[in-house]
Amino acid sequence: MSLTINTNLEAMDAQMALVQVEAVDAQMTLMQSMRNLGMRDLALRISALTPEGLQAVVDYVATLEEMPGMARKRTRRPRNTNPTP
Repeated sequence: MSLTINTNLEAMDAQMALVQVEAVDAQMTLMQSMRNLGMRDLALRISALTPEGLQAVVDYVATLEEMPGMARKRTRRPRNTNPTP
């Protein structure tokens, strides 16, 4: 019984560690993109928008991504996704 509990706890610890690593990776990616002054300015301006304004920005960026030569890679979520939690 004790061995099973320890094994389960070790598995849970490993899963929690993986989640933490993924979160740190995401934060590092964000920080790297925020070094770009244009990205930082845009993020600050977007943070002041209403949910409707934010959705308009998301829709516009999705439109730009669909245009040839406008996106380096496809990163967007499907259209009509609510960007607010």
